[in-house]
Amino acid sequence: MASLPVTWKFWNKDLMRRAGIKRVETLKKYIDELVAAGWILREGSLFEANSYTINVRRVHESINKEKQKEINGD
Repeated sequence: MASLPVTWKFWNKDLMRRAGIKRVETLKKYIDELVAAGWILREGSLFEANSYTINVRRVHESINKEKQKEINGD
């Protein structure tokens, strides 16, 4: 993700192909792990496309959770 242009649109099938992942559930698991670890920030909702921000440095987990809550309106 980090090696592509900032304006690049990511599609699950493209990410799966590039990473050699066969199941969408596996991709979602890996993305959730990156979000939980503070490496990426996910914006969006269940009914719209997600937008991802890649953090240059890992964001502390509690800060990332608070930011996710703020974005999700929780």
